[in-house]
Amino acid sequence: MQADGPVGFLLLPQFSMLELFCAIDAFRVASRFGGEGFGWSLFSQNGQPVTASNGISIPVTEAFGAGKTPKILFVMASYEPLHSVTAATRAELRRIARHGTLLGAVDTGAFILAECGLLSGRRVTMHWEAVSAFSAAYPEIVVAPTLYEFDRDRLTCAGGSAVIDMILFLISLQKGDALMRVVAEQIIHPPLRTGDTAQRGSPERRYALCDDRLVKIVELMESNIEQPLSISFIATEVGLSQRQLERLCHRYLGRSAKNFYLAIRLEKARQLLTDSKASVSETAFSTGFESLAHFSRTFRQIYGCAPSSLQRTGNRVVPEMLARMPSFSS
Repeated sequence: MQADGPVGFLLLPQFSMLELFCAIDAFRVASRFGGEGFGWSLFSQNGQPVTASNGISIPVTEAFGAGKTPKILFVMASYEPLHSVTAATRAELRRIARHGTLLGAVDTGAFILAECGLLSGRRVTMHWEAVSAFSAAYPEIVVAPTLYEFDRDRLTCAGGSAVIDMILFLISLQKGDALMRVVAEQIIHPPLRTGDTAQRGSPERRYALCDDRLVKIVELMESNIEQPLSISFIATEVGLSQRQLERLCHRYLGRSAKNFYLAIRLEKARQLLTDSKASVSETAFSTGFESLAHFSRTFRQIYGCAPSSLQRTGNRVVPEMLARMPSFSS
């Protein structure tokens, strides 16, 4: 561990070790090849080791706010990002922001910066699964579906392997493209992805679709969750009869269009219940269910638990791939 570096990482419980190590190792390689000034420090709120989401405990350099102020600080968070953040941490984040520290957030770390009022007027990004909950809590903040976003004094990232792309961008910004390319080659990270690269693959890639009409069908479903479209309307939009649309869905998705659409809406509901403060009834109506009883019954059938228990505990359930989910009655 390199202490007293100009780059700091504030580790919160359940942070992703993958994301931390992606960042640290890219900085390590940059330092090896002449990129001076890329030392790093790890912080926790109390100076004690922090347990990552994989159960491994990581020692830190010192307590956040106890020593030198880093020039760059990344907030590393994961599940329930606001649950363990103290008032002292929020105050220190605001203080270093006023004194010119470049603040970054990886994955759900953006929730913490937003809660501190430090993302106002900035364009941000985060993991696609957390966007619904974030937008519900902070509707005034623009969220982009990109790998990373750099807006003046804020640098946010979707997480996962996108952290490497963000750090390569930062190396290029501070030390030039030549060093950035050397680091990319050393860590075997071709091709270089720009910040505006989309996080998620298109429906064509995610569901292995080979028919343009089916791609448009899925796009229409995914972009109309709160007020679902009728299957007949979708068929008309893609130039098919309803019978032709159903044959297409059964052939490539293994289920009816209605069931596939319902699975998409339920997955959105799961994200809201897990990551936001939305009530069960608010979640039901936000995902196009007119009846709370219908929503609860269908949710339990797919996920094996009541939506209220998922919201109450904050537990995450891991769904099957939407395209492989078993059909269910409506």
